[in-house]
This record gives sequence, C-alpha cells and structure tokens, in this order.
Amino acid sequence: MPTIHAIGLKEPARFNELKRRIEGISATSLAERLTQLEKFGVIHRKVVPASPPKVEYSLTAKGQEVYKILCALAKWSERWADKEADSAEILVQR
Repeated sequence: MPTIHAIGLKEPARFNELKRRIEGISATSLAERLTQLEKFGVIHRKVVPASPPKVEYSLTAKGQEVYKILCALAKWSERWADKEADSAEILVQR
C-alpha cells in the first residue's frame, strides 16, 4: 500500500523519488515491491531513453482504482479516529 500511495502522489515517479517518499524502505524491498506490482498489473514501468536511461513508474487503470480506495480508506480512518479520540476524552472527564 505505501508503494501505491507513493506513486499516486505524483506520477510518474522514479525509483529514488519513491525511496524518499516511503520512510524506512530499503532499495531491495522497493525493487521487489515494484516488480510484484508490475506483475499484478497495478503499475507501469517505462524506460525513458536518455543517458543514463531513466525508469519511471506510474499507476495503471487498475492501480488508479486501488489508489482511490486507499485515499477513501485514509479519509474514513481520519474521520473516525477523531471521533474515537473525542469519545475517549469525554469518558476520561467523567
């Protein structure tokens, strides 16, 4: 999920950009996740001809749907986390 979210924040994204966006991920783990997500059709890997060659990652239509779901889940979590905190404060005050 963090990898999909990191790509969805700003497309296209290059490897080192993603590594900076995902706190604490190693290069090996990121490479493995990107390979798996490409295999499952969630991301697209594009080699841009340059010197040296650049690789950019973007979300496929399938990946964009997942990204929207993740964003909705995050909003839901924020909304209910605030209410849970309010409820806890009320209980403590009584």
